[in-house]
Amino acid sequence: MTRKPRHHALPAGATRPNFLAVLITCSAIGVLVLNFQLEPARAVSRNTAARPVISQIAPRAASPESAGDTSAENGDSTGEQENSSAMLGTVCRGRVALLLNIALLEDGIRMLEKHPGYTANFHKQEWLDEAEELTELQTIEIKNRHKPFSVYMHWLNGDAGREVLFVEGQHGNKMVVHAGGNGLKSKLTLSIAPDSSIAMGESRHPITQAGLLNLAKTMAQFRRRDLAHGDSVECCMGQEQLFNERPCYSFTLNFQDEEIEADYRKSVVLIDKEWSIPVLVQNFGWYDTEDEEMAKLTPEQLDEETFLEYYAFSNINFETELRSDDFEKDSPKYRF
Repeated sequence: MTRKPRHHALPAGATRPNFLAVLITCSAIGVLVLNFQLEPARAVSRNTAARPVISQIAPRAASPESAGDTSAENGDSTGEQENSSAMLGTVCRGRVALLLNIALLEDGIRMLEKHPGYTANFHKQEWLDEAEELTELQTIEIKNRHKPFSVYMHWLNGDAGREVLFVEGQHGNKMVVHAGGNGLKSKLTLSIAPDSSIAMGESRHPITQAGLLNLAKTMAQFRRRDLAHGDSVECCMGQEQLFNERPCYSFTLNFQDEEIEADYRKSVVLIDKEWSIPVLVQNFGWYDTEDEEMAKLTPEQLDEETFLEYYAFSNINFETELRSDDFEKDSPKYRF
């Protein structure tokens, strides 16, 4: 079966104001009154997350041999089945859903900009085009400061112990990377450009695009673009789901035109109901429509074969006081 290779970089807690909750409620009621086409309540396949490695909304490890379930050892509930309730049906769709998606993201951006930064656990899994392989699910402790843009990452599994530090305007605008692991490798510290072939060989997006604020701004930018191409973008707002024991709005976007959305055929997004921030994103790529084997696949199998990206944030803490030494290479708490 043939998948189309994709390797493009994306262009890059306060309580939500009551008006937004009212807007969502009124819009949902309006949808029913106006007889928008609704899907009957149904359960989505467990394979929605595309591959067996992430066969649920909540992330799971690649396999017992390669990774194991990291949720228990890291004290993180994102791997639990009960935290990924099935999508029960469509609340609204089309332009209404797209406008609600944009309103939520813009509200989340305002909330994030009121905070200097946060700590969280970041979960990611990606299809790497050049290597033609799916990475194992990675769980990474992250500290993110908004100004100056600063990111510290510490791997909890896979290359456990790996550390990455990036501070805008420092270290020649390069990442400082401590390899982690054991033996001589554990003593290795490198300076790597975020967009270098070495860095991009292990990630679909550079560290300069990392973090919740960058993610929310990027998504809002593309959803505003989608408004101008309504016929080519199907946006559905599903019923509320739980992720990491927090209620979330759910959205599924299907793109019909590869010329408008070159990277993604489909995107599934969960937006935290209280904070209006995207806490989970799954993206699926295009495929060769002339491939007869692909044409025979069910929608779930097609998602499996075209899976590109899984990103999620759990245990987000906006109250943690980030200090200057949290983003200093020579801090005694790090091993650079």
